[in-house]
Amino acid sequence: MAKRTTYYVLPRKKGWAVKRQGACRASGIFRTKREAVRQARRFAENCISFVVMQDQGITEALTTDDYFRQAGFTVLLSPR
Repeated sequence: MAKRTTYYVLPRKKGWAVKRQGACRASGIFRTKREAVRQARRFAENCISFVVMQDQGITEALTTDDYFRQAGFTVLLSPR
């Protein structure tokens, strides 16, 4: 079974941070708590996709999402 990834939404002086459990730095800083929560959910959803794709031996993703590239997948679409 895959290791569970937990993200936290934390207040900062200038906004809200999304931080993965055990990480030294925030994954992102956002102006509002609502934006930070939305992004934390997106990070968590991507992690599930990464696990499934790795388990199935998939190496390419039909997306413009740079998080897939950062996770080691080949991204087949370029951002606009």
